[in-house]
Amino acid sequence: APPGIAATCLFGKDPTPTQLSALAFTATRFRVIMLALDPDALATAWKLADSLRELCPSQRVVVVALPPGVEDPGDLAPEQVKELFSRLPEESDIFIP
Repeated sequence: APPGIAATCLFGKDPTPTQLSALAFTATRFRVIMLALDPDALATAWKLADSLRELCPSQRVVVVALPPGVEDPGDLAPEQVKELFSRLPEESDIFIP
């Protein structure tokens, strides 16, 4: 992740309960949790967002759709990640660039 952005991966589309607990524990250090999964995992992203909202009620959880043509968040250059997340709307639960 570029400087100023903390990131982790899920090692698959569906985190285990242990991974979800670890993610939620870590996420409590942040004001906003942004989920950017592969385009074919959008339903999983919503499910994960709901779980994180329940586990982290003080944090805002946002599902981020990747830009057209990007199939994996790991394919984004650091500048693209920073630019994408800097345009996050204030109130929405989904961001489609």
